[in-house]
Amino acid sequence: MGILKRIGIQIGSIIQYLIILYLAVLIIGQTVLSNEMVEAAYNKGYYKGLDEGYQSGLEIGYKEGLPTDVVLRNPTYKELMDFLARDKTDLKPRIMGEYVCEDFSAEVNNNAELEGIRAAFV
Repeated sequence: MGILKRIGIQIGSIIQYLIILYLAVLIIGQTVLSNEMVEAAYNKGYYKGLDEGYQSGLEIGYKEGLPTDVVLRNPTYKELMDFLARDKTDLKPRIMGEYVCEDFSAEVNNNAELEGIRAAFV
């Protein structure tokens, strides 16, 4: 009888482990399915938002840009040099982490656009 009890306990432990393993596989399977569903929903929302956002931005940008009708032109070398001589951006102090070279170039470009000339360099 002692041997059967011992075997019974081992069989009971094996059955418990199998049940736990089955539940783990079941949960992991549902998680994978859930992750696929989440990814599909995310992609659907992302692309729908991308399309709607693009259309909205185009419409708003067109409406706001239409009244100003700003057309930038490429300046001659002399026009660009004259503009740079008048522009006072270079007199501003450079502040590390706050106003750096990218800020200078953006401001020069913005000032040039206000005068109707294209002065950005890519």
